Formats: sequence, C-alpha cells, structure tokens
Amino acid sequence: MAEKIGILVAKNIECTLNHDVIDKITVNNQWLAFLPFLSHRREIYLTFQYGNGDERSTKLARIGGQDKAYYYESITLPVARVAEEFKITCYDGNNVGSILGFTKGTLGDSLNQKRPSNNNAGKVRKVQLGLTRDGEIVGEVAFSLMFLSMEVPRKKMRQIELNSLRGKIIGIMIIDNVKVKNFNGRNGYLRVMLGNEKASTKKYFKTNDKKCPYGIILPVVASPNFSMLLQIYYSRNEFGNRQILFTSQEEDLWLKLMNDGQVSVPEISFHTGGSLVATANFTISVHKSLNPLRLGSQDPTISPKPSESPSEMNNDDSFTNFSSSPSSRSEPISSLRVVCQKYMIVSPVPVGPHKTINNDANRKRVYLTIHTSTNFEFICKEHFVQSSFSNEIKHLGNLKSEYIVKWADLERYEDGGGIVVLENYGDSLDNVYPRFRESRDVLILFYNICEAVQFLYTHGVVHTNLCPSNILCNDTNMKLCGMEHVRFKDDVIYGSTSQQIQQQLTIGFTPPEFFNFNQEILYAEYNQDIFGLGAIFFLLYRKKLLYNDIEDLDSLCREFDNRINEEIPQYISNIIIKACKPNPQDRCKISELCKDVKMLLNQQYQQHSRGKRISDN
Repeated sequence: MAEKIGILVAKNIECTLNHDVIDKITVNNQWLAFLPFLSHRREIYLTFQYGNGDERSTKLARIGGQDKAYYYESITLPVARVAEEFKITCYDGNNVGSILGFTKGTLGDSLNQKRPSNNNAGKVRKVQLGLTRDGEIVGEVAFSLMFLSMEVPRKKMRQIELNSLRGKIIGIMIIDNVKVKNFNGRNGYLRVMLGNEKASTKKYFKTNDKKCPYGIILPVVASPNFSMLLQIYYSRNEFGNRQILFTSQEEDLWLKLMNDGQVSVPEISFHTGGSLVATANFTISVHKSLNPLRLGSQDPTISPKPSESPSEMNNDDSFTNFSSSPSSRSEPISSLRVVCQKYMIVSPVPVGPHKTINNDANRKRVYLTIHTSTNFEFICKEHFVQSSFSNEIKHLGNLKSEYIVKWADLERYEDGGGIVVLENYGDSLDNVYPRFRESRDVLILFYNICEAVQFLYTHGVVHTNLCPSNILCNDTNMKLCGMEHVRFKDDVIYGSTSQQIQQQLTIGFTPPEFFNFNQEILYAEYNQDIFGLGAIFFLLYRKKLLYNDIEDLDSLCREFDNRINEEIPQYISNIIIKACKPNPQDRCKISELCKDVKMLLNQQYQQHSRGKRISDN
C-alpha cells in the first residue's frame, strides 16, 4: 500500500432509512416479519471507502425508533492521496450483498456547505450524505468526521505538563490492534479513560472476542498528570484496573510516542481479588488534527513528498521526483522569474540585520515565490556553494519535525550548487522580536526554541549558527531554518585539513570559541548552541545584542556577570549566565535550560490565575 498521508475517522455514525425501504429489509425470522412491533429486528450495516482504498465495514445495527440505526464504533480509513471519491454503501444485514442505498454526493460537497472558520479548521465536522437507489433518495448517513495527520504533535506533547496548556486538546490518540485474553470467558467489555475523556467498547466489542476490529479514538487533553486508565468489565460490577501514567512511571512510553509515532504497549495484566483474570495488548499513536476540507479537494500542502534516505540524498541521480536535472545556468535566479518550472519569483528576501564574518562560506540568495498553479507562497533559497547546498538537503531530509522548516522542491546546478524550495512558515525573529513585550510570550517562544534545539540533539546534530535570522516565527510558535550550518556532533568545523572556518559567524550570537582562530581544531559541540540560546534570550528581554563586535565580546568575557545582570530580572539573568559562560564546559545542558524555562512558565501561569480570581471577586 502507498505511504499514508493521513487517516480519515468517522465517529458517531447514524443511518436513517425511509420507511418503505425498511419494509423491504429481511427479518431473521420470516414468521415475525409481519409483526410491526418487531421491526427492530431488521439489521443493516454500512461500508466506507475513500478514493481507491480498502473498504471498512461497521457492525450490524438494528433499526430503532425514528427509523434510525446507530453505530458506536469508529471507522478509520488510511488516506494515501487526496481524492474526490468517497462512498458509503448501506446493506441489508440479513441478506448478504443486498444493497439498500449508497451515497452519491461527494465528501467535498458536504464539507463545503458549512465551511469552518480558521479557528475551527482542525475540529470535528458533522457530515450528512444522502443515500440513493434507482435515482431516488432512500435515506441519509450522518457522522462526525476527523482528518488526522501522520505527523506527531511533538511540540505540544513535550509541553503537556505546562499549566498554560491545561485543558486544551493537543492531539488525537488512536488505541488500535486491541487483543484481549479473558481467562474467565465472560462476555465483558473494555473501558478507557484518557484523562477525563472516556470511551467504551460495550456496544461493539466483547472481551471474549479476542481482537477488536476497530480503533478507539480519544482526544489528548493537556494535564500535568496525564494518564490512561484501562478497565476490563466482566459483569456489571466486576472489573480489573490498570493505569498508565505517561508523565511519570511510563515517561519512556510517552517519549517513544513522540519519536516513533506509534508504539506497541507491553502486555498488560488485570487482576481481581489477587487472581489474574485477563491480559491485553494494543498499540497507541498520537496525531495532529487537520482541516477536513483537505479531504474534499486537491491540496498540495498534504501531498506525500518523496522520501529519500540520507545516502540517496548524496546521489545526484536520486531526485527523480524533483526538478533534478542539473542546470547549466550561472546567472542568479532573480533574472529567470520562474524556479523549478513552477515557482514564480515575487521579491528577494532581505538578509538579517546582524553583522556577519566569513560570508563567502555560505554564499546564497533568498526569494519569496508563488506556486504558479496554487498561488501558495514558498521561500526559494539559491546556494552557490556545493557543501552548503548538500548539507542543507541532507539535514532537511533527516530532520522531520514540526520544529524544522519543511522543504517542497529542489533543483541542482552543474557546478554543485542549487535551489531549495521551502515552506513560507512565518517572519524571521529578526523582524518580530520587538513585538514580544509580555514576559509570558517571551518565555513561551524561548521554550519552543529550546525544544527545537533539543530535537536536534536527539538526532546527534548541532545547529552551530543559532541566531534570529535562522528562526521563523508564527506568533509564539517557531521553526528552525538555516540547515546548511548543521553539523554532526564532533564533526570538524575548522582545523586539521581545513584551515578556514567553513561557515559564517553572526555577531551577537556566535560563541567566543569560534573566534579563537589560533586553536588547532574546533569540533561541533552541543554547548555551542547553548551560548546562542542564551544570546537570543538576552535579545528577547533587552532588545539589544549580547555583544556588538569581537572587541566587545572580549569585554563581555572579562566582565561577564555584571554585563548579563544589567537591567534584567535575576531569575532571567541566572538562565542567561548559565547558558553563556565564556568557558564552553561551564555552560548548562539543554535539558536544564528547558526545565528552568518550564518552571518559570508554570509560575507565571499560577500568578496570572491567582490575579484573575482576585479581580473576578
């Protein structure tokens, strides 16, 4: 099967049929078919199909009052590509293959009847589709629709304990591949509580069925003590319990969820009265919620991108799905107007305002472009240095995260340089840092930047040029860019066979050891980024650079504590001092930085909450 780009979820499914259609449904016992009060014995089931994918069926459901059948299970359909076709078919449950009706309108038509506002774009949508047969309307299917990304909401999962997120939905969890061994053989069911959210299989899966054919869908609501409670009921009052505390005992499981997307939970045992009564196995995954409107129209922003391994990215012949034919052009792309045959240049993007040294090491131009078919905006980066171009596409391919800017296309030059087309995520921090006046906003943004750097370290790489020009902001959300600077830890930055430092240095943010050109060799180390983080924190609070030139950096190193403490609250200056120590070995670790900022955020949230209660009174 093709790689999934998402999952379609149908919940709270109802099917209503016209009364004359219900009369034609086969009854289990034909002798009872003429008794009106036994019409509820008539059963139907539905099949769902999106595009050319596999069909998924509901269980049988009896038609009850108001000529409706209710389905309590959730239907999940893998989405390999955006499609126009979406079909629901209603079958007679007691006469195999007998179709009672099918949907004719497209999913896009239904979704576009009531388009959501931007604030509600990712929420559940109510869908109603008519059932037809022989050109006549015979009923209707209604359900709640969700579209889930295969991408994990890592940033919010890392921040789940923050008080500022408490009570907010940060993602959707799917509990799937549920297998239960009920040693008592009783006709029980499974109940799940995810925080305060509840779900039960009572209506569609019994624990003596061994395997549940449907996924359990629940929202993930942020809480400092986020947990899952599993209960297996054997009778009305008999059940076994097991709790999973994601933020304490099972923290490793939560980390695996963030990194791997889906994890298999080790077998869980249930005991009653000291006796083993059941075991359960299942998988869990957490997903971002997307705008369901994307399911009804061709949207290039969710089309699957070619996936290449790092080895393929170093092969000039591997980009078969990109504009990969080497170009012989040597003139800048600003004179060509169209890039990669489909991106029209709008304007150049100005370079950052900060002074830099060794600009030739990463010589490039950056442009704002518009896709000629969709009118979506993209950023086009033209590299003139082969090593920078190769380094950027290698790390963009390896570092898949909501913290890292995404690439859309590329084109190679014969001389080794080339063009990388990136998403247009937001404004450079260079342009927006003066807007961050509230301490809480500064802390949230800086915490997100720290989380992004921590993500890099989980992949064993160092950015080496953390500065506002390489941070894109959308409110307090952000993404890192400038992947041409990234190095694997312990890679040589300069020295040994390289006598010249192979990257530009940004005044105000580059650590002092980069300017010590007399040292024999300089390796990429995590503590180099820590200095950059401290300098960014200083800029956000003081609205000025930590140092203005190399001579000023020397002065900073001599009068370090006094310079940092200048006009900054002590609880902030303490963090900057720990991060920006002149000696690299004295700097704090990224985990300590994240912990300190999270603590400040929680303190501010508590103070804000107390102040609000006082003002309300």
